[in-house]
Amino acid sequence: MEGYPVRKKNILSYLCALARRGGCSRHALAAETGLSLMTVGKISETLIAAGAVREEKSQSNQVGRRALQVDFHPDRLFLSLSLGRGLLTASLFRAGGEVLLRRREVLPAGDAGRLALDDAGSPGGGVPGNTAGSDPAVLTLISDVCEQAMSYCGLDGLTGAALLLSPEMACYASVLPAQIEDETGALPQLVSERQAVIQACTPLIRTENPYYLLLARRTAGSAGGTGCMGCSLLPDDRCGGICPAGAWRLSNGRILDDCVLSAVSCAHALEEILYNLGCSMGIRETVIELDDGPDRLDGEKLRRALTAAAGSGMPELRFWDGSAGAPLTGAFLLVRDHWFERIADGIRI
Repeated sequence: MEGYPVRKKNILSYLCALARRGGCSRHALAAETGLSLMTVGKISETLIAAGAVREEKSQSNQVGRRALQVDFHPDRLFLSLSLGRGLLTASLFRAGGEVLLRRREVLPAGDAGRLALDDAGSPGGGVPGNTAGSDPAVLTLISDVCEQAMSYCGLDGLTGAALLLSPEMACYASVLPAQIEDETGALPQLVSERQAVIQACTPLIRTENPYYLLLARRTAGSAGGTGCMGCSLLPDDRCGGICPAGAWRLSNGRILDDCVLSAVSCAHALEEILYNLGCSMGIRETVIELDDGPDRLDGEKLRRALTAAAGSGMPELRFWDGSAGAPLTGAFLLVRDHWFERIADGIRI
């Protein structure tokens, strides 16, 4: 928030503190943010009038007068949708992070719905509004998810939405945003999976040194194989501390694509990669995201196997175990942060 006007910085500090703590009193928000109680009170009144938060008596069972608590308005809802690897996954979030709805559907098989290429070989046909490759069954499935999400909403519809598309689903970028906006009232923000996962997993890291994210998941139709995608983050003063520095995909513990980091060979298995990160490159922490599907990997079992294989040079392993999966959660956080920015830009204290 460096460089923001004081007013905007105060409002963002308030909203971020409320997101971290959940429902709490004005006194607790003042203590959390370092703002005066008067400033917290003014921000609270303005956000209540704007319908962003509400203030109610706490649900405490204690005898005596119950304190008022501020929390995000329950009708402020955000939908994250992801299409890729043969699956549609979706989660509906409250502004505080509570997951209200989860959907996981296998996409229709066949050629329909896959990446459409024009004569020049570019995704989506290169023509605005082009729907080549779009499968009507997929669009119907999206409509069903939107209808289910809207059953949780008030009259104003969704507050925000995010859409993650894997490369083979790129043709949907020309049709889904308008459809989702029409059905939910929110134009979805297109978010890359890497961007979303970084947003979700970065708070797990405790060191300021370089570290790696490894996404471990069973991909559709992989017969129990483990697909992984990795993304390294390195300190960079120009972007608030971190920036993406490279990415690769793994399957069954082996790299599928060329790695941009020369220290890792495509012949290496997962435990060898982790050993290289720990010894050769000085990486001390690694976050492994476990897929949230029915065949999810056992984190502790994976930790024991990798540690036994790689030995003492292994980085410390941390596991993302959120209820909605790191990509959907990270996409929600990105969209919610943009909502925070709009609120801070649009109100006057």
